[in-house]
Amino acid sequence: MSKKKVLIAAGGTGGHMFPAQALALELQEKGYEVLFAGAKLDTNKYFQKDLFSYKAVSSSTLSRGPFFRQIAVGISLFKGLVQSWKVIHQFKPDLIVGFGSFHSAPVLLAGALRKTPFILFESNAWPGRVNRFFSRFALVSAVQFSKAGSHLKGKARQVAVPFWQKKEDIISTKQEALAYFGLTSDLPTILVFGGSQGAHSINSSVVEVAKIASYEGLKIQVIHFTGSNAPFNEYAKVYKSLGIPACVKPFEEKMIYAWSASDMAICRAGAVTIAELVRFEIPSILIPFPRAAEDHQKLNALELQNLSAALCLVEGSLHKDSLFEAVKKIAEPLKLHSMKQALKEFKKVAHKESLFTIVCEFLI
Repeated sequence: MSKKKVLIAAGGTGGHMFPAQALALELQEKGYEVLFAGAKLDTNKYFQKDLFSYKAVSSSTLSRGPFFRQIAVGISLFKGLVQSWKVIHQFKPDLIVGFGSFHSAPVLLAGALRKTPFILFESNAWPGRVNRFFSRFALVSAVQFSKAGSHLKGKARQVAVPFWQKKEDIISTKQEALAYFGLTSDLPTILVFGGSQGAHSINSSVVEVAKIASYEGLKIQVIHFTGSNAPFNEYAKVYKSLGIPACVKPFEEKMIYAWSASDMAICRAGAVTIAELVRFEIPSILIPFPRAAEDHQKLNALELQNLSAALCLVEGSLHKDSLFEAVKKIAEPLKLHSMKQALKEFKKVAHKESLFTIVCEFLI
C-alpha cells in the first residue's frame, strides 16, 4: 500500500512556517509523505530545507500600486498557478494543508481548480485575506481562536498551534531552565523580547522600567533578548548597575528554556508568540507590532486580554510609567496566579483537538 501524501502550502514569516514544519515533522514520523510548496521557500530563513522536500513557486501580494505593478503581480500569480498545477499533477497529494499568506495562494488556487481537497490553518484572531477567501472551498478551517472561525466561510474547528520541540531541548524542571540563564528561583522572572529583529521601543521602555523597579524596590530578574541590531551589552550594563539579575542576549535558539524559566513576559503579539504564551501558561504584557497586516497583532493581544490572561499596551502610547504599573500589577502573586489559571482554562476548552488529528481524519 502506497504512502498517503500531504502537500503543505506555506511560506513567509515564522508565524506561518513554524507550525507548518511542526505538522510536517509529525506527519513524516507517522509515515506520511510530505512536500512543501510556496513562494520563496528556497530563500526562507525560517524553513529547514535539509529536513523537508519542497518546491518554490512564484507569487506576489496584491497591492494598490501603479498599473505596471498590477501587471507584474498578475504575471507572478499566473506563473505561480502554472507551477503549482504542475506540482500537484506530479506529486498527486491526497490532501493539501494551507497555512495562509500570499505565499500559499497559487497552490491553494491550483488545488481548488483541480478539486484536490484541502484544509486551512489560521493562527490569528483575525484571519488573513488568503484564508478568508479560500475558506469557502476548504473541507475545514482549523483555528487557534474560535473568533477567527466567525470570519471564515464553511466549517471551523479550534485547535492548538502545532509546536515543534526538539528532543535535545527537553528540560525537566524550571530550576534547570533558570540555571541555563544563570538565574535562580528566588525572584519573579520576566521574559522580554520583540521578535527575531527585536524592537527598539520595547527594549528602551523595559530598561527604563528596570530603573523604576530598582528605585521602587520591586524585586525582579530579567531574561532579555534584544534582537540582533540592538546594543545588548549596553542593556546588560544597565541591569548590572541597578543590581537586577539579568541574562541579556541578541537572541536565543532554545526558546523553550526561556518559556520554562519565566513567570511573565513582555513581548509582541504574533500568532506563534501567543501560542507559546498559552502553551506555557505565561501571563503577559503584549505590545502589538503597529504595522502588522490588518492590525492582526492587536486583535491577538485583545483576545488574551479578554481572557484575563494578558494586558495589551499600544506602542503609540507606550510610556515607562504605564509599563511599570502593568509589570507591578502582574507581578503581584495573586494576579499572576489568576492569569495563569485563565490560560489553563482556555487550554482545556480550546485545545481538545490537534491539527495533526484533523489532517489524519481526511487521510483515511
